[in-house]
Amino acid sequence: MKSLGSSQPIPSGKWNPHDTAWQKGLDHLQAFIKEHKHCSVFRGYIAPDGYKLGQWIHNQRQSQDKLSSDRKAQIDSLGFEWGPRAMDWQEGFSYLQKFKGREGHCRVPQSHKENGFRLGEWVADQRNNKDGLSEERRQGLERIGFVWKVC
Repeated sequence: MKSLGSSQPIPSGKWNPHDTAWQKGLDHLQAFIKEHKHCSVFRGYIAPDGYKLGQWIHNQRQSQDKLSSDRKAQIDSLGFEWGPRAMDWQEGFSYLQKFKGREGHCRVPQSHKENGFRLGEWVADQRNNKDGLSEERRQGLERIGFVWKVC
């Protein structure tokens, strides 16, 4: 039997390139979780080796009704969130952290975009929805110096 690295062995003579590609995505997701301690991968994320993990995640979400129960269970066991809303927030937070690292503050102009992501609009949404944010998200923003009121 051959093994694909971290998961289940494949019976000899039954190799399937689609299975191998799917397993490669799962392996990258597991590596991401090990490094980042969460599985909130935004759509544009590319792994250090060039693998487009964000796109793989997007594809899994788009076809979750067609995934085998075994594959869905493997992803579920990692704590994966199937809803894209959580990923949108995580993507915005990630871009805000990059912006702060580069600019030294979190006062993002409303029209500002990062890599095509409408960061300025995302920041305005956070301000407008402060009371609707989870405590964890509010604290995360405050930890990096988020400005709730712009004068």
